[in-house]
Parts: sequence; structure tokens; C-alpha cells
Amino acid sequence: MRATSLERFKSRNFFKVTTTNDPVIRRLAADDKATVFTTDAILSALMCAPRSVYSWDIVIQRVGNKLFFDKRDGSQLDLLSVNETSQEPLPDAKEDINSAHSLAVEATYINQNFSQQVLLRDGNKVTFDESNPFAGEGEEVASVAYRYRRWKLDDDTYLIARCVVHAVSDVKGHCSFVTFVGAESNHR
Repeated sequence: MRATSLERFKSRNFFKVTTTNDPVIRRLAADDKATVFTTDAILSALMCAPRSVYSWDIVIQRVGNKLFFDKRDGSQLDLLSVNETSQEPLPDAKEDINSAHSLAVEATYINQNFSQQVLLRDGNKVTFDESNPFAGEGEEVASVAYRYRRWKLDDDTYLIARCVVHAVSDVKGHCSFVTFVGAESNHR
């Protein structure tokens, strides 16, 4: 096996848009497609909450009969979690190179660059019905897609979550969507 250096993709933009700022979620909420709206990162944080070591917060907004699970701009939910199972605590100071925050920033940066480096570059891209809702005209964006998944929770409650797709793989003739989550146990 040959080792390869990690490439830097500085010019590609990665988006960390909150639930309520997502134009597709706004449209789906207006169309009465569901009553609960969130993202895969927020849903993951909630599902892993009993095991989480580091703090994070989620903002829940009620608009009429709809609930929006959101995050604050620059939230810890924008970063990958690190060192969640370590016996030794990390330094608290954000400036320390080995603090949880510094390591989370580094892990996120590595994960983003890795997600772009491992993709085939032969132009054989999968296109989705809707283009990237966050990209500006002529902006170079990271090669990711967004799927808006809908689940029935009970007779009256549906949840819609924006889920990130980094790649597509052919598994036994079927198209499988892939999300790169690095070495952490959940995508945040």
C-alpha cells in the first residue's frame, strides 16, 4: 500500500448552514411536508447525547405547529468530535494546540480535504434533482450533495432532515450514498 499526502482544497467552500436558513427546508415547511425539521448533524448529536463528553447546544424554535431544531453559527456542532472516549482530559484553553477545540478544528479540516481527495475526478458525477442550495453563482464549492429525508414518527408527525452526501458507490448494481465521518463515532 502506497502512502499519499493529503491534498488541500482551500478554494472549495464547505457550508454549515443552520436549519432555519436552509431555503429547501423553508420551502418544505411552507408546503406542510412535515412538522419537525433538522439536519443530520443535529439529529446525530441528539442521538449520541447520553455518551457525549463535550458540551453543545441546540436551539429549538416553535413556529405554529412546526418545530425547528437548529444550531448557532460557529457552534461546536460544526466540528467533528474528538477524544470522546479518552481517560485523560484534554486542556481547556482553546489556544492550546491539544485542546478539544483545536483538535476538533484539525479533524474537521482533515475530514473535509479527505472527502474531496478520494473522489474520482473523471467528470462522472451524479446529479441530484436540486443543485446545492447554498452555492453562489460561479462559486467553487466542495463536492457534496444534500438529500432531504422524511420519516413518519407517528400518525400526525413527520420529521425532515437535511443529510449530507459526499459520494456515491455502486453496491451490487444499486446506487449507495456515502457520508465520510472520519474517525469519530458521529457526524457533527
